[in-house]
Amino acid sequence: MAKKKTLAAVIHLGSEKITMQIIQYSNLSDIAVLDESSRTVRLGEEAFQTGRISTETTLQIVSILKGFRLLMKDYGVRAYVLEATTAVREARNRQFFIDQILVKTGFQIEVISMPEEIFRKMASLVYHLKLHEKKTLPDGGTLMVDLSSGAMGFTYFRHGEIEYQQNLHVGLVRLKEYFTRNEQASIHFEEALNEYMRANLTPVVQELGGKKVERMILSGAESNYLPRVLQGAPDRNGLLEVRGEQMEGLFERLHRLTPRQMQQLYGMTTEEADMVLPAANLYRQLLRTVNAPNVIIVTNRFIDGIVALYIARQKDAKFMGLMRDLQMSQLRGIARRYRCDLNHADQVSRFCDVIFETLAASQGLTKRDLYHLEAAALLHGIGKFFSLRSDKIYNYELIRATDLLGFSDEEKKVIGAVSYIFSMESPDEKPQELYDRDITVTPTIAKLAAILRLADALDVSRLQKITKCRTAVRDDEFRVQVRSREDLSLERWTFEKQGGFFEEVFGLRPVLEQVEA
Repeated sequence: MAKKKTLAAVIHLGSEKITMQIIQYSNLSDIAVLDESSRTVRLGEEAFQTGRISTETTLQIVSILKGFRLLMKDYGVRAYVLEATTAVREARNRQFFIDQILVKTGFQIEVISMPEEIFRKMASLVYHLKLHEKKTLPDGGTLMVDLSSGAMGFTYFRHGEIEYQQNLHVGLVRLKEYFTRNEQASIHFEEALNEYMRANLTPVVQELGGKKVERMILSGAESNYLPRVLQGAPDRNGLLEVRGEQMEGLFERLHRLTPRQMQQLYGMTTEEADMVLPAANLYRQLLRTVNAPNVIIVTNRFIDGIVALYIARQKDAKFMGLMRDLQMSQLRGIARRYRCDLNHADQVSRFCDVIFETLAASQGLTKRDLYHLEAAALLHGIGKFFSLRSDKIYNYELIRATDLLGFSDEEKKVIGAVSYIFSMESPDEKPQELYDRDITVTPTIAKLAAILRLADALDVSRLQKITKCRTAVRDDEFRVQVRSREDLSLERWTFEKQGGFFEEVFGLRPVLEQVEA
């Protein structure tokens, strides 16, 4: 029996282009692009220069989106996802822009954060490696460098786990806007540009100093010109592998060419040719810094990541589990950086999973709530790195200030709030710090905090005495049965003390029962 096919429109509102794909799919391995339409916009240049999206640009985008609506109608497509990235995200008037788009076109725009943007690009890479080539992420130390119009993302992973992730608000269009046209025409421009980039890259270079990089992955719109210059063809999944010395040869070749010659030799547009040297200089600096012998050029586009996640969330729990593991590995890397006890954090996270699974259906908790809970469990001790007395507020501030892969700014508020509130005696407690930081204790946040509070009590000694945990609801009790051969007096006393918060939130009295392993 043939698999049922689904139609959808996937739209990316970027800094330089708006692109829509009409796709037909049954699962991740069965995707067909029926149509694609792309239009150029100068959104990035305007937003980065003025901080706003003008009425003229808004009307231009409205016109383009109306055209996309007609194309969707021709195909009979109603389902869609429309995601906007850096330019819209940073525009001061973005709320009014989003409202005008909704009113005039009916499209609801989702503005994603930089960590969410990198998450989609990671999804595109994992999708093409794993599902087409039957590979996973490389085992050795790998640095993924994503270069876009408005930002740069650096992700270091090893043995399938993310050990470092950092995003900088320095992209190619932003670099171009930083220097005036006269400055760009100066014979000193290239050296000044290099110095500017070196200054911005210093924190990243310092962090990567002790890490072995066996390969560097280059992704982003600006990496698409590289195969043309190298005169190499990407494989069917959009990947091109080259040696580090080949990249040095490419950089030397580009430095000898004018933008017009690049257009003629490699079929570049004027805009691409203008961006080539800044991109090449950045790549060269990074390659020399990390001394990577191998380079993988990814020519897949951002929209591929949107498509992969859009379909996987509906059809492929295994793929989403792999992406979730990557997210959690980054959180462990953050916890490790702040000298957290990872054995304790992992144990608490496991207990949180067990408790959540028992309560979720009856309490209206979602899978996304579980991700927030797990993140809070892994990061609930990072504030102690700075202060043992004020650790909970440091927890909150660090989580809010850190790029968490795949999480939006609003989700970071939730994770931070859970990590703060779980240490309170009651959900009704209202320290001034809550008001100062606009932390609202919603019922969902209180439920997640209550679960974390109970889970933390089960390993309060940090000795992982409990080997197995089972939970069940019986009448008005929440029964926690644990297996252990050791004395659990401290855990039991703490459990009873922490249980009041849980009982107030869930209306269930927690009861701890020990069974010998």
